[in-house]
Amino acid sequence: MIGQLPALRAELVRTTGSAAAWLTLIGIPIAVITTASGTYATPDASGRSVFMWQALFVTGMSAPLLALIAGLTSSREQRAREGGTTWRPVRPAAVTAARFTVLAGLAALLNLLVFGLTIPLGTVLGQPIDPPAMLQAAVVAWASSLGFLAAALILSEAFGVIAAFLIGCAWQLIGTLCAEWPLWWAIPPTWSVRAMLPVLGIHANATPLTAADALVTAPAWPAILLSAAAAVLVLSLRPLLHRHSASVRGARDSAPVGWRSMRPGAGPGIRAVLRGRGIGILCATALLLCLAAALVYRPAAIISFHSFLLLPAGAVLLASIAWLTLAPGWRLLLVRSQRVTTALLAHLLTCVTVVTLGVWALAAVFNLTTAHPMASGELAAAGLLCLLLGAAQTVASLWLAVRLGPGWALGLGIGGIVVSATFGGDVLAASPLWLLGPTGWPLTADTPARVLIAAVVCAGAIGVFWTLATRALRTAPLREGRD
Repeated sequence: MIGQLPALRAELVRTTGSAAAWLTLIGIPIAVITTASGTYATPDASGRSVFMWQALFVTGMSAPLLALIAGLTSSREQRAREGGTTWRPVRPAAVTAARFTVLAGLAALLNLLVFGLTIPLGTVLGQPIDPPAMLQAAVVAWASSLGFLAAALILSEAFGVIAAFLIGCAWQLIGTLCAEWPLWWAIPPTWSVRAMLPVLGIHANATPLTAADALVTAPAWPAILLSAAAAVLVLSLRPLLHRHSASVRGARDSAPVGWRSMRPGAGPGIRAVLRGRGIGILCATALLLCLAAALVYRPAAIISFHSFLLLPAGAVLLASIAWLTLAPGWRLLLVRSQRVTTALLAHLLTCVTVVTLGVWALAAVFNLTTAHPMASGELAAAGLLCLLLGAAQTVASLWLAVRLGPGWALGLGIGGIVVSATFGGDVLAASPLWLLGPTGWPLTADTPARVLIAAVVCAGAIGVFWTLATRALRTAPLREGRD
């Protein structure tokens, strides 16, 4: 029987150079953004401003990124059929322990980059930072996230990387909203956020703690112990879940197949392949969410909800779903027609444009009945910028998904949403930093000059990323087999 150490070495070999390993490098731009923001946006001689900006990662990015790392690992092993491990004399528990150990190492690297890099960056930028406190933050963030990391591994094996990512987003949202509840200990998503609040000296909404707040002296170890216990429990159930799924599957296997197009041409072919992949449901859900928001909030809030969340999230999800569906047969599609690249881009842009026009129409209708309507010029400018932003985000997301993989597209997408929401908020939007929050441009571009700048930047981004996406799609077969 193969022991634990050989299983761990095999897992390390598989992970080296993989997409999951490369994704941890997203911690570098996160560290740069948080350090630069703490230095220039909210300078503080005590060095606590950088800790407050770390809330971007702790309350908005951590769980989705960990879900992607676990999901990419599961996807790699499913494509490779576990690399033959299933037929070797190795205990399933040893494989589980080795895989989770390597995943925990990747999570540690991500947290070390996010928190540890702020120390040399702060030195370069002249921002004082307490190295022991920042390293403590990295350790606490890592230890308190192990429970969700184990759950993400199981979920991604069962439902796929996209589902795991969406669950990670919901997990992060619930954890941030409920982190300061009295019964936080009974809500697993809160554990990783709750443990970090006293360490960073912030509330869940990123405002600093005062001396009178009970969180100042709250210990981190209860959340860490709960997370560790959850990880052990979840991992102990993994072999049982695999055994059950294998017995249910039996000798039969199935795989989704696209519809057969009854019309010739690249466009109908793309639409036929992507039919039944949930894209239509995704678009309809976005419109229904905006309709629900329109019944409660004023039109400006509808535009804000769409531009800050639905538009960027929808663009990256559309691109990732489309590429995950088309990638296995993309070489054949290119052989049949070179126009398939343009057809794919046009199909995705059509979906995003239809949803955006629907949201704008809802805002326009409810603008006629509200007590505080938007000016017609503001509403028209917001609609135009939403259309341009949606197109730019869609082609950029498709380029990232094709060139770097859906994991990178989703990871950078969630990072962009959080960062843009921060710089596009009410406070920083009044400063030149509004440019760093593109998802908020439909509302923060409130002068003719700002509208012109935003429109020109979006148009330029569409042209650049269209060219890059087209080139990446045409050369994608040359990169087949790379993780």
